Amino acid sequence: MESPIHRPNVVTCGVVNRVMPLIAGGRKISFNKYPWLALILLRNHYHCGGTLISRYHVLTAGHCVSSYDGESTTHPKHLSVVLGAHNILNSKEHSRVYRRVKAIKVHEHFHGDEEHDVHDIALITLNREITYTQHVGPVCLPEFLDENVYKIPKGKVIGWGSENYYGPICDIPSETELNILSQEDCEKVNEYDFGRHFIEERGSMFCAYIYKRDACKV
Repeated sequence: MESPIHRPNVVTCGVVNRVMPLIAGGRKISFNKYPWLALILLRNHYHCGGTLISRYHVLTAGHCVSSYDGESTTHPKHLSVVLGAHNILNSKEHSRVYRRVKAIKVHEHFHGDEEHDVHDIALITLNREITYTQHVGPVCLPEFLDENVYKIPKGKVIGWGSENYYGPICDIPSETELNILSQEDCEKVNEYDFGRHFIEERGSMFCAYIYKRDACKV
């Protein structure tokens, strides 16, 4: 039986470790600044990032664990999750917690291609419970999403994305801020024809955008 998702206690979720940055004025983040940041390995190699949302669950992108047509999902035995990781090349970090993957659930309407993904979300269930520490803890989740999400001016993207499109991934995670746009403003965005795609799938996502910044180029 799959473990239920227990909402984290509001006191313990979303707690940022506020320490001095590794690079002054830069966008590299300090050691374990965001304790919900998860490293997803495919056959023991870096594959994707994820977000810890409970003691048993990590949220990630659908395209990380499924084919674009949604017909083929990665077998759980090929994936593992590392929490408390910072430098992906340093497997001896004292803060690391390793878990195998018990199950993967991809959104039933996920589909896309190399440029556009719709309902691009998946839930990973871990094989054992996570103990929260200073270095490992969940993000806070909203009770629900409605039009008020557009009243939040900015959102933050965090991960080991490359510094250039199609470039190598970074050893240390970075962060960047994106503007959260209304649906009307998002439909006006023309770069990579994203605005048109958003119109076609209105209601399946909300939009965060700044020119030449995204989750793959932070």
